[in-house]
Amino acid sequence: MGRRLLAVAAFLVMLVTFSSAVYADGISFTFVGTQATASATVNQAGVSVGPAALLSVSDTNTNNIFIVPGNVSISTGAASSYVAAGGVLTAQYTPGPGEEVVILSPDCVGGTISGTCLEGSVNNNGAYVGFANSTGSFQAVFQVDYVSPWITSLFGDSNTWAASGSDSFTTGNNTFTDGGSTDSATVGQGGVTFQTTPQTAPVPEPATLILMGTGLLGLAGVRRRKLLA
Repeated sequence: MGRRLLAVAAFLVMLVTFSSAVYADGISFTFVGTQATASATVNQAGVSVGPAALLSVSDTNTNNIFIVPGNVSISTGAASSYVAAGGVLTAQYTPGPGEEVVILSPDCVGGTISGTCLEGSVNNNGAYVGFANSTGSFQAVFQVDYVSPWITSLFGDSNTWAASGSDSFTTGNNTFTDGGSTDSATVGQGGVTFQTTPQTAPVPEPATLILMGTGLLGLAGVRRRKLLA
Protein backbone atom coordinates (compact mmCIF):
# COMPACT_ATOMS: atom_id res chain seq x y z
CA MET A 1 0.00 0.00 0.00
CA GLY A 2 2.83 2.43 0.86
CA ARG A 3 4.43 1.93 -2.52
CA ARG A 4 1.12 2.55 -4.27
CA LEU A 5 0.60 5.77 -2.33
CA LEU A 6 4.10 6.91 -3.21
CA ALA A 7 3.52 6.16 -6.89
CA VAL A 8 0.23 8.05 -6.92
CA ALA A 9 1.80 11.03 -5.17
CA ALA A 10 4.62 11.12 -7.71
CA PHE A 11 2.12 10.96 -10.56
CA LEU A 12 0.15 13.88 -9.13
CA VAL A 13 3.30 15.96 -8.74
CA MET A 14 4.18 15.35 -12.39
CA LEU A 15 0.63 16.19 -13.41
CA VAL A 16 0.75 19.54 -11.63
CA THR A 17 4.19 20.29 -13.07
CA PHE A 18 3.24 19.58 -16.68
CA SER A 19 -0.13 21.30 -16.44
CA SER A 20 1.42 24.51 -15.13
CA ALA A 21 4.47 24.70 -17.42
CA VAL A 22 3.86 26.73 -20.59
CA TYR A 23 6.96 28.13 -22.20
CA ALA A 24 7.78 31.41 -23.92
CA ASP A 25 8.11 31.29 -27.70
CA GLY A 26 10.63 33.16 -29.84
CA ILE A 27 9.03 34.45 -33.05
CA SER A 28 11.21 35.75 -35.91
CA PHE A 29 10.46 37.62 -39.12
CA THR A 30 12.89 37.22 -42.03
CA PHE A 31 13.33 39.83 -44.74
CA VAL A 32 15.58 40.45 -47.73
CA GLY A 33 16.53 43.31 -50.00
CA THR A 34 15.29 43.22 -53.59
CA GLN A 35 16.02 45.34 -56.63
CA ALA A 36 12.92 47.41 -55.88
CA THR A 37 13.45 47.68 -52.11
CA ALA A 38 17.17 47.39 -51.50
CA SER A 39 18.25 50.71 -50.05
CA ALA A 40 20.06 51.22 -46.76
CA THR A 41 21.41 54.57 -45.60
CA VAL A 42 23.84 54.78 -42.69
CA ASN A 43 25.04 58.22 -41.66
CA GLN A 44 25.40 60.53 -38.67
CA ALA A 45 21.68 61.34 -38.75
CA GLY A 46 20.70 57.71 -38.32
CA VAL A 47 20.04 54.38 -40.02
CA SER A 48 17.25 53.95 -42.56
CA VAL A 49 16.39 50.62 -44.19
CA GLY A 50 13.66 49.56 -46.57
CA PRO A 51 11.00 48.90 -47.03
CA ALA A 52 12.62 45.52 -47.58
CA ALA A 53 10.65 42.45 -48.65
CA LEU A 54 9.19 40.34 -45.83
CA LEU A 55 9.70 36.64 -46.54
CA SER A 56 8.48 34.53 -43.64
CA VAL A 57 7.79 34.16 -39.93
CA SER A 58 8.92 31.25 -37.76
CA ASP A 59 9.15 30.29 -34.11
CA THR A 60 11.28 28.25 -31.70
CA ASN A 61 8.60 26.13 -30.00
CA THR A 62 7.00 24.48 -33.04
CA ASN A 63 9.71 25.18 -35.64
CA ASN A 64 6.99 26.03 -38.14
CA ILE A 65 7.70 28.48 -40.97
CA PHE A 66 4.97 30.47 -42.70
CA ILE A 67 5.41 32.49 -45.88
CA VAL A 68 4.06 35.98 -45.23
CA PRO A 69 4.24 38.62 -47.99
CA GLY A 70 4.84 42.19 -46.86
CA ASN A 71 7.59 44.68 -46.09
CA VAL A 72 9.91 45.70 -43.26
CA SER A 73 11.24 49.16 -42.40
CA ILE A 74 13.89 49.91 -39.77
CA SER A 75 15.30 53.23 -38.58
CA THR A 76 17.18 54.75 -35.64
CA GLY A 77 17.98 58.11 -34.14
CA ALA A 78 21.26 59.98 -34.55
CA ALA A 79 24.67 58.42 -34.17
CA SER A 80 26.39 58.76 -30.81
CA SER A 81 29.65 57.90 -32.57
CA TYR A 82 30.53 57.68 -36.27
CA VAL A 83 34.00 56.91 -37.63
CA ALA A 84 34.93 56.12 -41.23
CA ALA A 85 38.64 55.44 -41.51
CA GLY A 86 40.92 52.87 -43.08
CA GLY A 87 38.08 51.55 -45.21
CA VAL A 88 36.04 50.62 -42.13
CA LEU A 89 32.93 52.38 -40.84
CA THR A 90 31.91 51.92 -37.20
CA ALA A 91 28.90 53.65 -35.70
CA GLN A 92 26.70 53.54 -32.60
CA TYR A 93 23.09 54.76 -32.66
CA THR A 94 20.59 56.19 -30.22
CA PRO A 95 16.81 55.72 -30.50
CA GLY A 96 14.72 58.16 -32.52
CA PRO A 97 11.09 59.27 -32.27
CA GLY A 98 8.06 57.27 -33.36
CA GLU A 99 7.85 53.68 -34.58
CA GLU A 100 11.25 52.57 -35.82
CA VAL A 101 10.60 48.90 -36.53
CA VAL A 102 7.51 48.38 -38.70
CA ILE A 103 6.37 45.15 -40.38
CA LEU A 104 3.35 45.33 -42.69
CA SER A 105 1.42 42.58 -44.45
CA PRO A 106 -2.14 42.21 -45.74
CA ASP A 107 -2.17 38.80 -44.03
CA CYS A 108 -2.02 40.41 -40.58
CA VAL A 109 -5.76 40.86 -40.18
CA GLY A 110 -7.65 41.59 -36.99
CA GLY A 111 -6.21 43.26 -33.95
CA THR A 112 -6.26 46.99 -33.37
CA ILE A 113 -4.03 47.81 -36.39
CA SER A 114 -5.15 45.70 -39.34
CA GLY A 115 -2.40 45.13 -41.89
CA THR A 116 0.35 45.65 -39.31
CA CYS A 117 2.25 42.59 -38.06
CA LEU A 118 4.55 44.37 -35.62
CA GLU A 119 5.46 47.87 -34.45
CA GLY A 120 8.40 48.81 -32.26
CA SER A 121 9.97 52.00 -30.95
CA VAL A 122 13.12 53.06 -29.07
CA ASN A 123 15.46 51.20 -31.44
CA ASN A 124 18.42 51.40 -29.07
CA ASN A 125 22.02 50.20 -28.69
CA GLY A 126 22.30 50.11 -32.47
CA ALA A 127 25.73 49.11 -33.75
CA TYR A 128 26.88 49.11 -37.37
CA VAL A 129 30.14 47.94 -38.92
CA GLY A 130 30.75 48.24 -42.65
CA PHE A 131 33.66 47.78 -45.04
CA ALA A 132 34.15 50.00 -48.07
CA ASN A 133 32.91 48.41 -51.33
CA SER A 134 32.04 45.29 -49.38
CA THR A 135 29.64 44.12 -46.67
CA GLY A 136 28.35 45.38 -43.35
CA SER A 137 26.03 44.45 -40.49
CA PHE A 138 23.71 46.12 -38.00
CA GLN A 139 22.04 44.98 -34.82
CA ALA A 140 19.92 46.66 -32.14
CA VAL A 141 17.21 46.12 -29.56
CA PHE A 142 13.82 47.82 -29.56
CA GLN A 143 10.66 48.18 -27.51
CA VAL A 144 7.84 45.97 -28.78
CA ASP A 145 4.69 48.11 -28.95
CA TYR A 146 2.28 45.97 -30.98
CA VAL A 147 2.06 42.45 -32.38
CA SER A 148 -0.83 41.27 -34.53
CA PRO A 149 -2.84 38.48 -32.88
CA TRP A 150 -2.80 36.78 -36.29
CA ILE A 151 0.97 36.28 -35.95
CA THR A 152 0.91 34.76 -32.48
CA SER A 153 -2.08 32.57 -33.36
CA LEU A 154 -0.03 30.91 -36.11
CA PHE A 155 1.99 29.20 -33.39
CA GLY A 156 -0.75 28.71 -30.80
CA ASP A 157 0.61 31.47 -28.56
CA SER A 158 -1.27 34.05 -26.53
CA ASN A 159 -0.97 37.62 -27.79
CA THR A 160 1.34 38.84 -25.03
CA TRP A 161 5.03 39.56 -25.43
CA ALA A 162 8.24 40.56 -23.69
CA ALA A 163 9.07 44.27 -23.64
CA SER A 164 12.22 44.01 -25.77
CA GLY A 165 12.85 42.60 -29.24
CA SER A 166 15.88 42.60 -31.52
CA ASP A 167 16.49 43.61 -35.13
CA SER A 168 19.44 43.02 -37.44
CA PHE A 169 20.40 43.10 -41.09
CA THR A 170 23.37 42.82 -43.43
CA THR A 171 24.41 45.18 -46.21
CA GLY A 172 26.44 44.96 -49.40
CA ASN A 173 28.06 47.37 -51.87
CA ASN A 174 28.89 49.90 -49.14
CA THR A 175 29.86 53.16 -50.82
CA PHE A 176 31.45 55.35 -48.18
CA THR A 177 34.84 57.05 -48.15
CA ASP A 178 37.25 57.58 -45.29
CA GLY A 179 36.12 60.63 -43.39
CA GLY A 180 32.80 60.53 -45.22
CA SER A 181 29.46 61.08 -43.56
CA THR A 182 27.16 58.71 -45.49
CA ASP A 183 27.20 55.03 -46.39
CA SER A 184 24.71 54.06 -49.08
CA ALA A 185 24.34 50.30 -49.40
CA THR A 186 22.08 47.50 -50.52
CA VAL A 187 20.16 45.41 -48.01
CA GLY A 188 21.14 41.78 -47.78
CA GLN A 189 19.15 39.73 -45.31
CA GLY A 190 17.70 40.62 -41.93
CA GLY A 191 15.50 39.58 -39.09
CA VAL A 192 13.22 40.95 -36.39
CA THR A 193 12.66 38.79 -33.31
CA PHE A 194 10.49 39.01 -30.21
CA GLN A 195 9.38 36.65 -27.46
CA THR A 196 5.91 35.82 -26.29
CA THR A 197 5.49 35.77 -22.51
CA PRO A 198 4.70 32.40 -20.90
CA GLN A 199 1.17 31.95 -19.65
CA THR A 200 0.55 29.60 -16.72
CA ALA A 201 -2.12 27.01 -17.41
CA PRO A 202 -4.73 26.39 -14.68
CA VAL A 203 -3.51 24.02 -11.98
CA PRO A 204 -6.04 21.37 -10.88
CA GLU A 205 -7.79 22.25 -7.61
CA PRO A 206 -6.95 20.18 -4.49
CA ALA A 207 -10.37 18.51 -4.54
CA THR A 208 -9.80 17.41 -8.14
CA LEU A 209 -6.39 16.00 -7.27
CA ILE A 210 -7.82 14.09 -4.30
CA LEU A 211 -10.56 12.63 -6.52
CA MET A 212 -8.02 11.55 -9.10
CA GLY A 213 -5.79 10.05 -6.42
CA THR A 214 -8.69 8.12 -4.92
CA GLY A 215 -9.60 6.76 -8.33
CA LEU A 216 -6.04 5.63 -8.98
CA LEU A 217 -5.84 3.93 -5.61
CA GLY A 218 -9.11 2.16 -6.38
CA LEU A 219 -7.77 0.92 -9.69
CA ALA A 220 -4.62 -0.30 -7.98
CA GLY A 221 -6.74 -2.22 -5.44
CA VAL A 222 -8.84 -3.85 -8.17
CA ARG A 223 -5.70 -4.91 -10.02
CA ARG A 224 -4.25 -6.47 -6.84
CA ARG A 225 -7.41 -8.47 -6.15
CA LYS A 226 -7.37 -9.80 -9.70
CA LEU A 227 -3.78 -10.89 -9.31
CA LEU A 228 -4.54 -12.66 -6.00
CA ALA A 229 -7.64 -14.40 -7.43
